[in-house]
Amino acid sequence: MQNSDALPPQDGSEAPPSPHIPPDDVVWAFRLIRRAVQGFGSAHDARDRGYDDAAEKIDAEGVDTIRHAFTEVPQLKEALPRLHAMLDDAKKVADGGFEIEAELLQAEKVMASEPADSAGNGKLSSRHPTARP
Repeated sequence: MQNSDALPPQDGSEAPPSPHIPPDDVVWAFRLIRRAVQGFGSAHDARDRGYDDAAEKIDAEGVDTIRHAFTEVPQLKEALPRLHAMLDDAKKVADGGFEIEAELLQAEKVMASEPADSAGNGKLSSRHPTARP
């Protein structure tokens, strides 16, 4: 799964499929996870139309993307504990789009309610949660 927010290299080649996530950037990781969840919806549509191989590939890429986000941003384990617990079961992750989205929304509410320090840092991120990357 490619990150559409990543800028392509100046040489015209495609951006790598697993972009590096800056450490502590929970907001960026949430966006990456949301993109994976959207992909799971596309996989369900593909499966409904008989494209099972394509659906399996989309699901696998989405699960890999989410695992990558957890590796790059360890704070996600605290912010998204249910999703983290699901990662051992790729099928459960791929089928859990609504549950994942609900947990993301709840985590964002918690982050938004946390007082920021004088530098704008919230509890889970090195930046204030409403800051734009």
